[in-house]
Amino acid sequence: MCMVDPSDTEWEFTSVSHPRARKEHRCDECRRIIKSGEVYQRFAGKCDGYLSSYTTCSHCEAAVGWLIKACEGYIFGLALADLREHWDDSPDYRSPTLKLLIDGMASGWHDGLDEVPSAELVAAAVPVAAA
Repeated sequence: MCMVDPSDTEWEFTSVSHPRARKEHRCDECRRIIKSGEVYQRFAGKCDGYLSSYTTCSHCEAAVGWLIKACEGYIFGLALADLREHWDDSPDYRSPTLKLLIDGMASGWHDGLDEVPSAELVAAAVPVAAA
């Protein structure tokens, strides 16, 4: 069910930061525009000899927290598809919080106006057997 296998990928190095945007960026998960002044996650790393960087809005960063807890990771750019797959394939995962995360990502978080889901809310929505 989980798209990621944590043992599949060996990052040679990674760097994660949370800068405040000085210019507009596009979230690699929901594709919405991260506006100047918003805090977002910037991930950079080297894997299989390739340098990669990813930009994630704070809303999607909270949403991928669900996948990190349930699956021990996620594939950049495929978080929404993975969340939907969990919803579709297992009634055990269905919760109002997971639905909120799926709908929020699919809508681009209404252009960033939606409230960022709290880490506690997201973590509590993962079934104990999955965590």
